[in-house]
Amino acid sequence: GVVLTTVNITLVAPLVSSVTVTTVSSEIVADGASSTVITATVKDTKGNNIPDGTTVNFATTAGALSAAAATTANGRATVTLTSPTYLGSATVTATAGGVSGNTSVSFIPGPVNAIALTAQPNNLSSDGSSTSTIQAVVTDAQGNVVADGESISFSVTAGTGLISAPFAATSNGIATVTYTASYTPGLETVTAQSGVVSTTVDINLVAASVGSVSVTAGSSEIVADGASIALITAAVKDTKGYDIGDGTTVNFTTTAG
Repeated sequence: GVVLTTVNITLVAPLVSSVTVTTVSSEIVADGASSTVITATVKDTKGNNIPDGTTVNFATTAGALSAAAATTANGRATVTLTSPTYLGSATVTATAGGVSGNTSVSFIPGPVNAIALTAQPNNLSSDGSSTSTIQAVVTDAQGNVVADGESISFSVTAGTGLISAPFAATSNGIATVTYTASYTPGLETVTAQSGVVSTTVDINLVAASVGSVSVTAGSSEIVADGASIALITAAVKDTKGYDIGDGTTVNFTTTAG
């Protein structure tokens, strides 16, 4: 007949059961510009994607987010995290319906931008044995120390001193080699380089002071005939007991012969 009746059905928004947060890159350069996309995947209690338009709130412990909140599409909400200019890490948390999830992103050094080079000490005797510690502090464009293992080349670009190794790897931003003095007084220059970035430090070599002169004769007796000879040798040491530099003048005198 014409008798009708109705019944109401109430639709209740599904409850959020899980929020899974992922990042495209787990490491980005700490340059204030590098970024990575953060995605929150939101599921209901039945494991289905939450309805489109569900609000997801985002927060980070470091760096900057492109937005504090985003809405879901196909169960996913995304924002962008931009790095700060310092090293460290960030925990990015996404929250929807009282349920949270998080992920971590590390902020790492950029490429070599500057090298600060020192020599300790920077004044040595030109004795062929005195040494100086050459230390390169290597930083990126933001002044952060570079990653461990960055290869730095070292060379003597003026002078004839020696370097203990042509390359050294950074540890905590520092690469170290040892310089050994030559026998020639004057300034010598050590260069440290990585790619197109290089710097120098000068080391002043001072003529070594004579510490001792030992004289020996090849023969203690020779015939007094005006022709026989004996070889006279002067062994000259510096104050540290090392051979004096080549080219040092030694004056000889005799009371007879």
